[in-house]
Amino acid sequence: MTKQLAFFSDPLEAKFIEFDAANPHVWDLFCRLVDRAIAAGQRRWSADAICHLIRWHYVVETRSDCGFRLNDHHVTFYARRWVAAHPERASFFQIKTRRLL
Repeated sequence: MTKQLAFFSDPLEAKFIEFDAANPHVWDLFCRLVDRAIAAGQRRWSADAICHLIRWHYVVETRSDCGFRLNDHHVTFYARRWVAAHPERASFFQIKTRRLL
């Protein structure tokens, strides 16, 4: 998969794509947690808070040994992916303009 990373100009995005492909369960849980926040009446929420809940779920609640590490740099990509999939709720996460390194 390392050769595929060379096609991306943003190394953080390339690492996210690699992580996401190896850990589709994280995206599923991210979506479920956002759905729960919306069902609870939240109009806006933090993608970072969602990712912290995912970490809590895997480390504390399930005591999983899956070994994945959810990098803080992935948070923005999960939020952007969710907004792209749900344009009618684009204001749920505050998306800032990214600067490439």
